[in-house]
Amino acid sequence: MNTNLTENELHDTATEWFVRLQSEELTEQEKQRFFHWLAVDPAHQRAYIEIEKFWDSLAALEIESVIPLRKKTFLPRALAASVALFLVGIMVFFNISYQSTHFATAVGEQRNLVLSDGSQIILNTASTLSTDFNEQRRLVHLTKGEAFFDVAKDRSKPFIVQTSNGIVRVLGTQFNVLNAKKGSVVTVLEGSVGVTQDQDIHLAAQANFKPALQLESNQQVVITPEYLAQNPNRVDAHDVVAWREGQLVYNGESFARVLEDINRYFEGEIRAGDEALNNLQVIAVLQLQDKQTTLRALEEAFDVASVTVSDELILLYPKK
Repeated sequence: MNTNLTENELHDTATEWFVRLQSEELTEQEKQRFFHWLAVDPAHQRAYIEIEKFWDSLAALEIESVIPLRKKTFLPRALAASVALFLVGIMVFFNISYQSTHFATAVGEQRNLVLSDGSQIILNTASTLSTDFNEQRRLVHLTKGEAFFDVAKDRSKPFIVQTSNGIVRVLGTQFNVLNAKKGSVVTVLEGSVGVTQDQDIHLAAQANFKPALQLESNQQVVITPEYLAQNPNRVDAHDVVAWREGQLVYNGESFARVLEDINRYFEGEIRAGDEALNNLQVIAVLQLQDKQTTLRALEEAFDVASVTVSDELILLYPKK
């Protein structure tokens, strides 16, 4: 711990940062000062996590509850309310360390997360996940959507991602998981990843765990409760994770797959009005912008015309 600060002073400093981060007038310079404060001493990170965890638990209590920062320290009711509510939105704007919590993104939103072990996650559009770390394992439940993981190496604590279709287990690597209609799609960018259909978290956390399949860099597999291919597909993993830079890259996928992907990023649905369009093979790089710009790009690239049926549905037809 920084010897210039007593435990109470460090606690107060962490609390002050927590409160200041709710301000809409927070400057870029202040943000950088906060990131620097976190980085210079692990004790700062621990203190901030304690404050965040306290407010997370406080959210379930009456907002009038007194904050026990120290025996005689209080926050006004209005400030307590605003800080508690701010917890819902703070993760959208800042990369902060966490130990156990829930995250979600809206349609068209992406969020950068830094976990308490140093692992980084980019949570893609319309996605939800929760983390659950303990002394034996680092567990992430990806309940919906897609996430890219850059896992900090720790051979004593496996990093486990659980989906409804199976488990991904690593010690430290980079990989992507997408919960799609066809199953959970696992793609490895760097390192080695073990996958299994088994949902036994305790077993997956064991040092002698044997996955059903081991994936290496630029390999991809689809996991379903009924099926796990023993021969992974060879892919360009950088193309798969191009969504991090606002791009969708296709190398022979169907037009139906393109529309399925695009619909994850915008409200409403874009659908092929002519079934024959769905079978087209697509080789393209699409820039994810606003819905109308993306729609115009589809019209130009694939020689189709759009018909707006309602606010919720747009149909595409081949131009005649």
